Amino acid sequence: MDWLISLLMIIFSAISETELLAGQICNELAEKERVFHVLSRFKKLPAGNPIVRIAGDFRRKYGLMIPDSIIAASAIATDSTLITRNIKDFEKIPKLKIQKPY
Repeated sequence: MDWLISLLMIIFSAISETELLAGQICNELAEKERVFHVLSRFKKLPAGNPIVRIAGDFRRKYGLMIPDSIIAASAIATDSTLITRNIKDFEKIPKLKIQKPY
């Protein structure tokens, strides 16, 4: 599996990190450290000015929650495929490439 990860450029939104750390499992220090360890292998994309502008449009046009708007805007801004189980909320955004993780 490590060889596959090394072949891919995996980018995640800072909002995704927030959502992971907000999970109840992170009440346990060992699990929280494991989240940090996994994320440290990938590139974190901060929610900078161009992304938040796109996200604002997505919130207004498609009714997404703000965190989902930022995540979608991050994928669009980097021309990336958004890997998510939440296909329903994101499929309304034209040009957003979406894929289920399994």
